[in-house]
Amino acid sequence: MKNSNYNSLLPEELIKRSYNLESIGISEIAWKSEDIIKVIDFLVDKKYVILGGDVYSLNGNILESTYDSWYIDGSVNQSLLEDSRKKACEYINKYVKNNGNYYIYSVVCQLV
Repeated sequence: MKNSNYNSLLPEELIKRSYNLESIGISEIAWKSEDIIKVIDFLVDKKYVILGGDVYSLNGNILESTYDSWYIDGSVNQSLLEDSRKKACEYINKYVKNNGNYYIYSVVCQLV
């Protein structure tokens, strides 16, 4: 989902805590682990399936792609909602545990 689409969908408090990825040529926004979990919960509650996401390193003000990502297989439907939330949250929590909290995460989602 493009940055401008998030601005009209997500609460302002979550938008304010996001990181704009345009400086690295990506028209998306990302969040630290504790905030991306809130974003995922909000989106799934609004009937958006989390199709996957990307990980970026955050070193001061320098953003870089780690080329790490996750995705979920399956037809986009109501039953995939909770599975997509679970997989996204598990991936992010495991990534933080294994690599630390110096990373931000973006998501790809689709309305059911």
